[in-house]
Amino acid sequence: MQDWEIMLQENLDLFQPVKRIYTPEELQKAYFIYNGYYNRNLKDTGCGSCRRSVIGHLIKIAEDWRNSHPEVNL
Repeated sequence: MQDWEIMLQENLDLFQPVKRIYTPEELQKAYFIYNGYYNRNLKDTGCGSCRRSVIGHLIKIAEDWRNSHPEVNL
């Protein structure tokens, strides 16, 4: 298992459609997971639209992970 997968599992609660505000630490985790999943090196530039796109992708990734691991109670 790769580092980004472990971080995703430990932080699944961050990627909920109802969460609207992210701390700098949460954004750092989000970009780490995003870059690991997509094999990219995207950096947070402060662009709100870019952040929403990254978070939107992570919400889908987290949902897929939850659906493929129903034995985990989250």
